Amino acid sequence: MDTPNRTERQAGDEKEQKKNFATQAPPPQAPPAGWKVLLRQTTGNYMPVEDWVNYNADDAEAREDGDFSILNELEGCRDSAGKISMGIMWPYRAGCDFPCGNLWSQTNNPVTATTGGVEGYEDISIKFTANANQGWGTDDGAFYGLENGPGSGHTLSLLEGSIDHGHWFYAVGSSEEWSGGMPGGGDWAETRVEEIGRASCRERV
Repeated sequence: MDTPNRTERQAGDEKEQKKNFATQAPPPQAPPAGWKVLLRQTTGNYMPVEDWVNYNADDAEAREDGDFSILNELEGCRDSAGKISMGIMWPYRAGCDFPCGNLWSQTNNPVTATTGGVEGYEDISIKFTANANQGWGTDDGAFYGLENGPGSGHTLSLLEGSIDHGHWFYAVGSSEEWSGGMPGGGDWAETRVEEIGRASCRERV
């Protein structure tokens, strides 16, 4: 499948969105040291979930501060113990201590998985736990990683963290809008989401 590229209209829309966010939101947080962005999605830019596997990968401007995805490279983040270290961040969330999101590892690759669920989860730094177990309105104080959206029975996002449930909080690679943005780590919508991995992840060859 060909890699989707930005049209001139999409590029213009993204620039306008960034200009608006610059006046409405605090400066975005960068990933923690030793981590790099593998996907960035900004509200208003929605497309089929399969297109978020590899999007604008060769667009230097998009990689700098636009929307892109190299989630097809996530397998390269697997370490010698068989774990994939990853994280989800919401860089425009105001009043959120750095890093604004969750960092963890799991053994199954949610991008290539064909079923839902998470295997071998291990937390690294967890700040958000709401809606991760039984969907909206629940919080058992734990996060469980990310599962494959289509594999868990929906096409609302490529990845999500409402494990074994029809809801799609902690959404990564959303195909449609929810409450003015994308489902985050609570009962609110986020204007930007980033999926991150260890900076030591193998680059494309």
